[in-house]
Amino acid sequence: MFPTLNWIKRYLELLNKDEELRLYGKKFNLLYAIESDNHKYVIQVKNGLFTINTDQEELPQLTLRTSSDHWMNFAEPTLVPTYTDLFGAAAHGKLEIQGDVQHIWSNIRSLWRSFEIMRKVGEV
Repeated sequence: MFPTLNWIKRYLELLNKDEELRLYGKKFNLLYAIESDNHKYVIQVKNGLFTINTDQEELPQLTLRTSSDHWMNFAEPTLVPTYTDLFGAAAHGKLEIQGDVQHIWSNIRSLWRSFEIMRKVGEV
């Protein structure tokens, strides 16, 4: 099922290597969760560097939740309609966003880029 731990690790590796994201993500700080019907991964972003947060006491500031099938659509190399970004998916009821949405607006370019990078991960 998607997303697997190996997939998440590969995704974070690509995020941390992306020069465009590093350029404007230097002040990107956020604790957010990527959640599907089978998995939940809490991602810590500090000064634009992404890691898996294993501290179960800290609550994410933002949670992005959808089914495993829908996450797979975000990761398709070819854009799938309504899965081009988090706003399109949320507007069509395919993605649930919970938490302080102010974090989305203050980090919009970094989050947008992170969804673009998601399509580069491939199957792991």
